[in-house]
Amino acid sequence: MIEQLTQRYVEAFAAKDLNTIASMMSDDFELTDPSVHVRGKKEALEVVRSIFDGNPRKFLFRATNIYVDRQTSIMEFVFEIEGATLKGADVIEWKGGSMTAVRAYVYQASS
Repeated sequence: MIEQLTQRYVEAFAAKDLNTIASMMSDDFELTDPSVHVRGKKEALEVVRSIFDGNPRKFLFRATNIYVDRQTSIMEFVFEIEGATLKGADVIEWKGGSMTAVRAYVYQASS
């Protein structure tokens, strides 16, 4: 189940589907990445919206691997935005079918 939920999240992020992402987050969702740490679904959705809105043209996101252990999934990804290629991993915590936290680890890939 966790692997399928993670794949659904990947598909929603790649499609810039904020509504699906919102439906997957718990109300007390926590987002941490190299540039931000926010608590609360509303606050996290604003961060995700800014990523989507700030990169309107070239936006490619795909998972390269998904690993699952109990209520945690780790998704390795490649993210191409406006001429930059980023690679990284999201550690996603799940509870009752909802994401409770995402910790993103990202670096710029060398060309």
